[in-house]
Amino acid sequence: MASTSALREARAFAGGVTDFIAVLDARRAYLQARRERINGEGRLGSRYVTINKVVGNTPPGADTARLR
Repeated sequence: MASTSALREARAFAGGVTDFIAVLDARRAYLQARRERINGEGRLGSRYVTINKVVGNTPPGADTARLR
């Protein structure tokens, strides 16, 4: 997938459709948004676990002594 994207960007640049700085800037913005989304998903999962620990929810069959 990354190689396809890189090839598309190279063709756009070589064909004169856009300048190289615009291609790099768009790529940087995309990667930054992707990184922020992934970090947000991680924080959401962590907070979900914390909330469930606080209210005492444990998965069925879980060793509660080990979860503390």
